Amino acid sequence: MKPLSIPLLLLTLTVLTSAQGTAPNGLRRGKWRPQDVPDSYQVVKVGRYDIQTNCTADVATQVGKHMTAMFKLYKKSFPTTKTPTDRLYVKLFKSRKGFRAYGAPGGAAAYYSKRDKEMVGYFTGKLDGKLNSGTTGKESLSSRMRSHYTMDTLGVFSHEGWHQYYHWACGSEIPFPSWSDEGIGEYFYS
Repeated sequence: MKPLSIPLLLLTLTVLTSAQGTAPNGLRRGKWRPQDVPDSYQVVKVGRYDIQTNCTADVATQVGKHMTAMFKLYKKSFPTTKTPTDRLYVKLFKSRKGFRAYGAPGGAAAYYSKRDKEMVGYFTGKLDGKLNSGTTGKESLSSRMRSHYTMDTLGVFSHEGWHQYYHWACGSEIPFPSWSDEGIGEYFYS
């Protein structure tokens, strides 16, 4: 390697490393410091969770309370002596479009990023079995059908929350069989 190549290599590594903390839409991944919170977003703290969101505070608080209850259930079902020293991070987008702009995989409603130590998802419009259609009165047949086939935000987050808990609780880098990991996540979805 030529002597001039080493500074170029270090510069390239620095640029690549610093770029990893930012999503395609410009949002910072993982933990948000106060200066990282964009104007149209807020951080709602509930229990051990920081819900980083552009949803309403009511939706974020409901998700945070649910995740706090789920954490207790994960810990009861799969005990650990470990105590969190840092908060757990959740990015909750108000729409699928915002979720996809963050760089979410196609077809997903949520995911857990071990690298960024954050769970990321969007508000599907259904929360705790109720479809938030924004209308009042008698529900139409198409609305009932949509409600039946729409994934519940809390169920999706329960599933992904399992992955977040497992990666937090398990210090080992030995991979957990995906069929088992996903199966446990599906159990917690319900």
